[in-house]
Amino acid sequence: MLIRYIYYGVFFSVLSIFIIINSCHGQTKGFQYIAIEDRSEVKLTSLSVYDSAIKNGRNIEFFLPKGYSRSGNINYTDYIQNAINKFDTIVMPNFPILIDWRGINLRSNMVIVFRENSKLIIKPNDKTNYHAIGMVNINNVKIFSPKIQGDRASHANVKGEWGHGIKIFGSNSIHIYNAKITDCWGDGIYVGRGKLPFSSNIVISGGTIDNSRRNGISIISCKNLLISNVLISNTNGVLPMAAIDFEPNLPDEELKNINVLKVQTFNNGYSGILIALQKLKRKEISINISEHTDEMTLYYPINIYGSLTGDIKKWGVYGNVNYSNSIWNNKNYIKLINEGGNFNNLIKFNFSNNYIKNNGRKERLDKRKLGSSKINLFLK
Repeated sequence: MLIRYIYYGVFFSVLSIFIIINSCHGQTKGFQYIAIEDRSEVKLTSLSVYDSAIKNGRNIEFFLPKGYSRSGNINYTDYIQNAINKFDTIVMPNFPILIDWRGINLRSNMVIVFRENSKLIIKPNDKTNYHAIGMVNINNVKIFSPKIQGDRASHANVKGEWGHGIKIFGSNSIHIYNAKITDCWGDGIYVGRGKLPFSSNIVISGGTIDNSRRNGISIISCKNLLISNVLISNTNGVLPMAAIDFEPNLPDEELKNINVLKVQTFNNGYSGILIALQKLKRKEISINISEHTDEMTLYYPINIYGSLTGDIKKWGVYGNVNYSNSIWNNKNYIKLINEGGNFNNLIKFNFSNNYIKNNGRKERLDKRKLGSSKINLFLK
């Protein structure tokens, strides 16, 4: 993905953007939004599924009322949900649709296709917890090119931080391709527990997540995850403000076989990637991050938290975090790797072949640049 951006007259080779100052509802003090012009898409590996869905799927347009609006200004949540309840393969109308805080809630064994001009627009509301697309305790879903516009600019309440674009709770075999998610009151995508204490076999491939108020993607509990070729930008508003936040909420949750590949994090309000392990107890973790590019995140490209109690033996979290072949582009980071809490020697942080760019000069990361470290860090 070769793209460019312009900032204070300096050209970089990462993303095509232009500067605008955004005073949208809930924006972080001192944060400057940098708007995205372009995004990159991945080539679909499930092209036969996509083609079949386009050819044979039910077009939701035929389920809308007579004289329906094509302007995204009338709430059609019930009409869309009615079609979803009846058919396994759905093609969204080729125009924007307004939905309310209930969102649309999918069933197992579904395929959803968004066309070029399809979009779900979340109607402004005062709820603290809501979503555009929900998947709870279901299996085997593929979503192609979902476009979601959140309500952060006009949300009718200052409370809460859980208005998500896509939520996945306790679900298995969920594939999301080339999403474009903007302006969520909470997270762009949230993956966590349902009836089981984890979701599993989740793929998030291609697309952009921009201007989320809390996190771009939150991974709370998951086994077998792939996030690849996604651009996550301008996350700002309320902490954690990370492009990707790996942060279990309960001791029995999971972060196993977590894979992040060729992800770009750009101009996020606090962290590029946050790994917060303080709530886990006696769990094995395995996280692999490769070819991560961070550009202009305000504080830390990598932010890591261990136990907050100080009782390391009782905490007992162990495993590996592998971070490789990545580049950080910001001479003004507060710190390259931030470490909070307490760590044991049972988690190995393996960093290899990573670089930082200052004024266009590429330098390999070493212990001299990173400074003292509390984590069990292995550098190559």
